[in-house]
Amino acid sequence: MTTGDFTGTRAPGGVPHWHTVRRSRLFTVLPAVVLGLLGVNFVWEAVRRNVDVAATTEWPLRFSLVDLQTTVAVGAALAGLMLTRAQFARANQPRFGYSWTPHGTDGGRWELHLSNTGPGFAGVTRVDYRFGDGPWLPYQTFQEELAARGVRPVDADFFWLGRAPLPPQPKLTEGYRLGSFTVDGLVRCDPFEIRIQADDQLGDRHQLVINSTARLPVPAWSQVVRTRADTPPH
Repeated sequence: MTTGDFTGTRAPGGVPHWHTVRRSRLFTVLPAVVLGLLGVNFVWEAVRRNVDVAATTEWPLRFSLVDLQTTVAVGAALAGLMLTRAQFARANQPRFGYSWTPHGTDGGRWELHLSNTGPGFAGVTRVDYRFGDGPWLPYQTFQEELAARGVRPVDADFFWLGRAPLPPQPKLTEGYRLGSFTVDGLVRCDPFEIRIQADDQLGDRHQLVINSTARLPVPAWSQVVRTRADTPPH
């Protein structure tokens, strides 16, 4: 599934981000397996009920794990719980998004914010970074790669999220800052992606991949284009 929010527009194409959800196996796969076993038992008990009573005294028809009425009752209750859990998970799912905002009045620096517009609560479990289609890198390795590319911290300052909590926030700009960039920093880093994994209150795992400069506001992208045009090739 794909959800999320973003602000600003940019002329170039590209997928701005995608948000995937992996449901907790403890509350999805395990109940589904139990429900399947109950279904098999239901068929078996139905067969036993429709044969001669004398036949049920001999093997294998004499084998009975759970009687038919109990199987139906437990199966219906479990199916109801699974449906309720799925509806609750969808209704209380975190909604992740990001936004670019100018820092200061001169438009020379831009900040990238991560937000959860709710209604569900989540906590960050892992953050990775990469340039273009390169390998995903943890924070410290990515910082070393930035230094190797000659990107100064003052131009591209990526903030470490750690295991930050992500409570619901009404506005995109009230979330965590993922980074702060000058126009030169955006030129040197573009394109880069950030992959954020977070677990919600039900144990479901969410993954947000941000194609970070795909939705730069038009003023910022215009500055990037001009800077690139004025920068002599290496």
